[in-house]
Amino acid sequence: PTQRGFDEFYGLPYPQDEGCPPKCGEFVKDWHGVPLYDGTKIIQQPVDLSTLTPRYNDRALKFIEKNKDNPFFLLMSYDEVHVPLFASKSFLNTSSRGLFGDATSEMDDSVGLIVQKLHDMNLIENTLVIFTSDNGAWTKEKSDGGSNGLLKGQKGETWEGGLRIPTIFYWPGKIAAGKVSTSLGSQLDFFTTFADIAGISLKSLNKTLDSHSLVSVLFNET
Repeated sequence: PTQRGFDEFYGLPYPQDEGCPPKCGEFVKDWHGVPLYDGTKIIQQPVDLSTLTPRYNDRALKFIEKNKDNPFFLLMSYDEVHVPLFASKSFLNTSSRGLFGDATSEMDDSVGLIVQKLHDMNLIENTLVIFTSDNGAWTKEKSDGGSNGLLKGQKGETWEGGLRIPTIFYWPGKIAAGKVSTSLGSQLDFFTTFADIAGISLKSLNKTLDSHSLVSVLFNET
């Protein structure tokens, strides 16, 4: 990420299921597990998944504090609730949905910590918060992979169950609370939407962009 425009990176370079956790069998001799990076430096390998989200929380809150007087972009790519499932000690066995529920609760708590920090530092009215996902549930993993409800298909497929995901835009004072839209959108649209909100013209790029502004949907414009 630091070679793709990000000033900082703290996290895993790929999902935890690609590094042999929690058991590697005969492959353990060839692979040391998923590493945790700080910038371009490995600081733990294999990463202790049970401590990962609290570490993310600490780093995110410090990032907000450090950048409170400047425009900033914080991307929190949670490893919960990807398989193999995990949760920190304080969230284990707290949900009737088992480990999947524990992990979901911890992720929800993390989002709450970040949003509360924005409120506490009086940044929320000038900050757009987006909660979304990169794909639908991985139903082949059964109860560990989540549910797509009545939608057909799963992660990695082009049926609705693979592509149709909930997305929440939160911006007090700018976006009406409780509004629900059935308009079609894509994460590709974030690029043009962010530029539009910031008042930046993309015409100078002289490129055909596969991105459409969602401003009219978000702010009730026609």
